[in-house]
Amino acid sequence: LRLWRPHVRNPGSRGAVHLVFVVRRVADELHVQALGVRGPLRRHGVGGALMTESLAWARAEGLKVAHLEYRSSNNASRALYESLGFVVVGRRPRYYRDGEDASLMSFVLTGPRRSVDSTPGAD
Repeated sequence: LRLWRPHVRNPGSRGAVHLVFVVRRVADELHVQALGVRGPLRRHGVGGALMTESLAWARAEGLKVAHLEYRSSNNASRALYESLGFVVVGRRPRYYRDGEDASLMSFVLTGPRRSVDSTPGAD
């Protein structure tokens, strides 16, 4: 389990939690367990920055692949993950309690180096 402490200040939040990010190393893989940004931190690149940092760390550690899942209806999440180079690799039907499917994505960390901190396809 890896803990990142983003340098984000929100003086008006009075201790409210606006960010959750949990990743787990399993053998030679990185599993993104949770990424949630809400309130005043949304749409400011915080989630993307945390993902970029975690992918760079995973590559430096010699991990081979990163995996994650998200609610299939969450288009904002899908767009973020695709912009980082993740690809859809599967689906879990009726995964969530309300019956919604989960979409599975992966990012290959080995092979030709892909820059996770630049525009996809720029390398």
